[in-house]
Amino acid sequence: MGKSSLLKAIERHYQDQPEISCFYYTLANEEITSPLADLLDLPFDSSLSEIISYLKHQINKKQKKYLFLIDEADDFIQYERKNKYKVLKALRTLSEGGNCAFILAGFWYLYDYSVLDYQSPLANFGEILELGCLESKACQQLATEPMATMGIKFAGQDLIELILKQTGQRPNLIAICCHEILKNWDNRERIISLENVKQALNSDAIKRDLRRWKNLTSIEAETNIDRAIVYTMIKHEKFNFTELVTCLKHQDFDFKVADLERSLARLTLAFIIRLEEPDYFWQVPLFYQPLRAMDLSVFLDAEKK
Repeated sequence: MGKSSLLKAIERHYQDQPEISCFYYTLANEEITSPLADLLDLPFDSSLSEIISYLKHQINKKQKKYLFLIDEADDFIQYERKNKYKVLKALRTLSEGGNCAFILAGFWYLYDYSVLDYQSPLANFGEILELGCLESKACQQLATEPMATMGIKFAGQDLIELILKQTGQRPNLIAICCHEILKNWDNRERIISLENVKQALNSDAIKRDLRRWKNLTSIEAETNIDRAIVYTMIKHEKFNFTELVTCLKHQDFDFKVADLERSLARLTLAFIIRLEEPDYFWQVPLFYQPLRAMDLSVFLDAEKK
């Protein structure tokens, strides 16, 4: 349902195609050379040039193609930027040969250096795909089909629509909601009630996932801007950039325009807001409804400090 699931689906797709060697790897940190060597059964301490030479030799010898699916690439991308994109430039040169391709999946830093950093080799490395909300039909299938295999069904279509609306059709929230329903399930019942759905939507698991928006980057100054925007504008049904600047100034915040634009892009990527030119709208009722009911002055004061 997310980037990792899509990468694994691509891996499965190529499993039975002998002319293509497909490798999936989730990075634990900024290091990518050793994982690439490991995937290719090369010595763990192989250098980047040795890996590139090996791949070129294998491609020429076997006339086959290689596809590398690299997940959680943000730390790697950050490290690359500090080191003048040494590895990425080598991978790009390799991919331009036509027989070796790379799919990188990540979050903010991958997006930032692919879209907003014009000096990055990622800017023209390949096509950029952004994941958004799941289509309504797919959301319904996600909520109902696993339940149906267990002989469980919802009391009515309105309950399914309630889940979709409250989660903003965000697949991970739908999955968490359904998991919470099953965790508290009474095996004697075969029907999911309104009370079951409400308890799941109000569960600690949902709340924990939604709280992650407060730290979308590792840079405190950036998360400070994210939080200031949310706390300042959350009670507006919609807002445009001019209204945002006016409201922030009224709250005695003073940010550079470029920083605000980057923060809005980050909040959009995190599925907190969506842009329908020229206005921004809130995406997930489970996120914005509780905040609207709160006195946010304390939070705003904390961000000012």
